Order: sequence, then structure tokens, then C-alpha cells
Amino acid sequence: MTWPPEALWPRLAALWTHANGPPGANEGERANALMHLKGLQKDFELTDCQVAYIAEYQMLDPSSRVTKRERAENAFEVVLGVVDGVGLVMPFEHTVVDTAWVLHTYVFSQFPPHTAIADL
Repeated sequence: MTWPPEALWPRLAALWTHANGPPGANEGERANALMHLKGLQKDFELTDCQVAYIAEYQMLDPSSRVTKRERAENAFEVVLGVVDGVGLVMPFEHTVVDTAWVLHTYVFSQFPPHTAIADL
């Protein structure tokens, strides 16, 4: 896998957002965006998980035109960086799952055990 240059990330995010747009949107445009997205995925050997990560990362960027949310450091990115920095050789998807597991293990005890969604 070769991560695409960061200059290409906004384009990947825009294509991903457009290709996964709401049902009923112009199907021709969605299909065209998906075709271009799949071409970029093939060129850089990116999985769907990696493209989704790039799109989400780009949308949280405050300088992005896609969103107006502020990009504060968050626990997921911090743990992902630590896990990645260890130097283990594993697929990106495994790194994401490991990061989620670490956060789940740490955060799980912070919530009452019998909280139902209906109670919220």
C-alpha cells in the first residue's frame, strides 16, 4: 500500500462523499464519482477502509471546504498514531480495529453497565 500524497486527499474525500451520497441523487454523477474513486484506489492500492479514513480525516480538517467543524486532537487519532508508531507490520484495517479495541477497553468502564438507548 502506498498512501496517496496529501494534496490528493481533498479529491479523494470529495469523490467518496459524492459516490456515497444520499439515495435518489443523480445516479449518473454518483456512478461517475465511484468510477474515478475506484481508479484512484487501484492506483494507490487503497482499501475501502483506507479511503473512508482519508475522507473522514479530510472532512474534519478545519481548512477543508467540506465542513466547518473544528479539528481538535481526538483520542482515536492519538491512539492510532501510537499503535502505528510501534512499528508493527500489519494491514491498516487491523490498526484501526486495534485502536478501537484499546479505546473501547479504556472507555467502557466509564459508563453505567445497564444504560439503555431508550433511557438516554
